[in-house]
Amino acid sequence: MQALHRGDGEADQGVDRCVGAASSPFATVDEAADVAAEVRSRGLAAGIMVETPAAALLADRILEVVDFVSIGTNDLAQCTMAADRLATDLAHLTDPWQPVVLRWWR
Repeated sequence: MQALHRGDGEADQGVDRCVGAASSPFATVDEAADVAAEVRSRGLAAGIMVETPAAALLADRILEVVDFVSIGTNDLAQCTMAADRLATDLAHLTDPWQPVVLRWWR
């Protein structure tokens, strides 16, 4: 985080940059809030990776305590479908376009 903070402070004049830090994986709102506080204390935008079904279910509440989220489709698909993404015979289950994975975002 210190390197990100220094890098943002060295932005060229006239160039807008958005620097933030995302951390993962999370399963609770409290975990997200704790990391967000630490990241913000360094002057950065705070975000998390939504990579677990728990985080997907709590996304609306997590968005109340962080500045942004990024969806980790590979991990989320693997956890949702209980299928190892390294097992080629299960590749059809770990596709992030699986209808059940997309349902997290309705």
